[in-house]
Amino acid sequence: VNLEQFRTLANEHDLWIIEDACHAPGGYFTDSKGQKQHCGNGVYADIGIFSFHPVKHIACGEGGMVTTNDEALYNKLSKLRTHGITKDNMSENHGGWYYE
Repeated sequence: VNLEQFRTLANEHDLWIIEDACHAPGGYFTDSKGQKQHCGNGVYADIGIFSFHPVKHIACGEGGMVTTNDEALYNKLSKLRTHGITKDNMSENHGGWYYE
């Protein structure tokens, strides 16, 4: 998919591009500058997603991966990954037992 053309359209309408790269590791297109743009590299898409499901190319049993070059999106995705639980917002209360 030529994401360069989609990026132009997305910019015109203030939209995100979420690239579904689940069946495309190693896939690429050549942009207007003659450069190979690999799936999930974040040059034209805001977010790239990969699946690790057994029927996909990268099989790890289950799960997936999200790629982005946007630091704000990365920080939000990091919080979503752990349902908002991070060491930054935890307080320790050892009480009668301790579980981390």
